[in-house]
Amino acid sequence: MKTPEEAGEYTADEASLILSGRIAGAKASREVMGRLVKDYMPFIKKCAAAVFSAKELREEYAPEAMLGFLQSVRTYREESGAFIPYVQKVIRNRLLNASLKEARRKKVFLLKKADNRGEEYPSPEIEAAQRNYELTVEQENLRAEIAEINAEFSDWDFGVSDLAEHRPKQDRSRLSCQKIAQTVCADAELAAEMKKNRKLPIKKITALTGCSEKLLEKYRRYIIALILIMDGDYPYIRSFLPGKSEETP
Repeated sequence: MKTPEEAGEYTADEASLILSGRIAGAKASREVMGRLVKDYMPFIKKCAAAVFSAKELREEYAPEAMLGFLQSVRTYREESGAFIPYVQKVIRNRLLNASLKEARRKKVFLLKKADNRGEEYPSPEIEAAQRNYELTVEQENLRAEIAEINAEFSDWDFGVSDLAEHRPKQDRSRLSCQKIAQTVCADAELAAEMKKNRKLPIKKITALTGCSEKLLEKYRRYIIALILIMDGDYPYIRSFLPGKSEETP
C-alpha cells in the first residue's frame, strides 16, 4: 500500500520533502498531527496486520498501533533512517511489548483461591488457557518476523526458502559461519558497509577473522542471512539460532 505522499504525483525526492514537512508540522501542532494520523490510518492498520493475522487481535491492539505511530512521529530524527521503515519498527515493537504484557497480566490475575488462607494458584484450566494464549502470541510474532526478514532478504536476491539450500551441511562449517556473522555484527562499521554496498566484504572479513575466502564465497548467502538476523530486530527468529560458538573459523 502506498503512503499518501507516494500516491501523489511527486518524484521520490519531492514525496520525501513533503513528508518531512508534515512530520515537522505534526510535532508542533496537534491539528496537523491529527490530519497526519487520519491520512496514515490505512498504513497503521497494515502495520498491525503485519504483527497479528487474527482480526480480533488486530482490533484489540488497534489503539496501541495508533499510539506507536504517534510515538514514531514524535521521536523520529533524520539519523533514524527512512521514516516508513522507522514507523513500522516502532509500531511492531509496541505491539509485541503490549501483547507480552497482556500475557503476563492474565497470568497474574486469572487465579483462583486455593484455600481459606488466601493462598493463590492458577487452576489447570487457567494454566492451559494461558499457555494457549502465549503460544498464539509467539506464533503471531514469529510469523511477523519471518515476513519482515523475508522482505529484507529480497533486497539481497534470496528468501527464507532459499536458506536450506545454502545452509552448510557440516556442523563445523555452520559454527564457522556463525562465528563470522558474530564478528561482523560486533564491528558496526563493517556491518554498515555490508548493508550499504549490498555486498559481503570478503577481503576485510578474511583479514579480520583469518577464515578462507573459499568458505565465505561458498556460504555467502547463509552468512549474510545470519548477519541480518543477528544485527536486526528479530528476537523470535534469533532464538532459533544455535548458541555462541567458541570455535574459531
